[in-house]
Amino acid sequence: MIGALAALLYTLPRLVRDVADPALIAICTYFTCSFLSFFLGLDFIWPHIADLFGYKNTTTILIHCIIVVLTAAQLIVLMHWSHPPEAARTKSYKIIGVFGPLLISLIALFAFALPDKRRTAETASLLNLDNPRYAAYLYAYVSVVAIGQIITMRVSIRYAGIAARAWLRRGMWIVAAGAGFILVYCIMRYVEIAGVQAGADMEPWDPLQWLAGDTGSLLELMGWTIPGWGPSLSAARRSIGEFRAYYRLYPLWFALYQANPTIAKEPRPGLAGKLPSRGLNMRLYRRVIEILDGQLALRPFVHPDDADAARERASAAGLDGAAFQAAVEAFQLRAALRAKADGRPASAPADVVPAAPGDDLPSQIRWLTLLADAFARSASGIDAQTLASTRGRRG
Repeated sequence: MIGALAALLYTLPRLVRDVADPALIAICTYFTCSFLSFFLGLDFIWPHIADLFGYKNTTTILIHCIIVVLTAAQLIVLMHWSHPPEAARTKSYKIIGVFGPLLISLIALFAFALPDKRRTAETASLLNLDNPRYAAYLYAYVSVVAIGQIITMRVSIRYAGIAARAWLRRGMWIVAAGAGFILVYCIMRYVEIAGVQAGADMEPWDPLQWLAGDTGSLLELMGWTIPGWGPSLSAARRSIGEFRAYYRLYPLWFALYQANPTIAKEPRPGLAGKLPSRGLNMRLYRRVIEILDGQLALRPFVHPDDADAARERASAAGLDGAAFQAAVEAFQLRAALRAKADGRPASAPADVVPAAPGDDLPSQIRWLTLLADAFARSASGIDAQTLASTRGRRG
């Protein structure tokens, strides 16, 4: 119930901005009906409605009618999402033309059955099932719901295969899964009705069918709304990743900045350099550029023998692949920084290992964070000892 209300409140502002959108009207109808189907069944609500109409099972037929409308509304949404406007409009009219008479027929069947037992919302589903006329009505009602969910599942799966947006595809798969759970609920209701008619005790069965139905309803609510709020999750995840990358790149950036302060357009050493206050995406981009500039500025201090020493050390550590490459370059950078600090440029500078396996920014960020981690792990004392032995071999 809370999920349905939240979904409705989330979607209503869009409907206010575009009141003529049939898909928005249908989805808001779906959310409203979903909320009412739970709300009217609450134990502190239904007795007042029953007293108002003078019939204790008023909310039973009301809820069933609401669910039929809900089922038709979700089919109309799918038609508008998966077909061109004209075709969607035609199909929507057909859905209304089918479900309208079905709804009237169900009301007539219920009026013919007129079940008279009602205790609480939790036990109502098992009551009156011994009434053959009510059992026939319930078979018809569950069949209408099942047919609607079968169509929902089929169209959702088909649309998920052609939808261009990732979160829309995910939403359709979730809707299809929800429809599957509601179909399980329908099957269990068939068995439950038949069991009570046969004199079996179906009370242990009852919580399972409610669980399947509630799970399906929740999944469908999530599936219908996730195309709207799902991209915000992707944006949040992206921002978290960018923040972590910005923070992880700081030790490497700061070392290169100390060696060549001119690489920084806006120097931000200390805490300000670790925690960007605003413009994270642009600051991360600047950090990548400044690191690459810092690497280029160190080229005159990269000694050819340092690369050999770096490979030996990485091999001895059992590294391979990207980790091996990052460790080699991290060692070379530390060696170049020491050589620059000592004022010892190389007589024949070696090429620095390529800054990133790929030209796009995400690839460069992934590579440079791997490099920054390797750079941060490299111990200054061990580097000095290794460098001393390397310098000794060079004579």
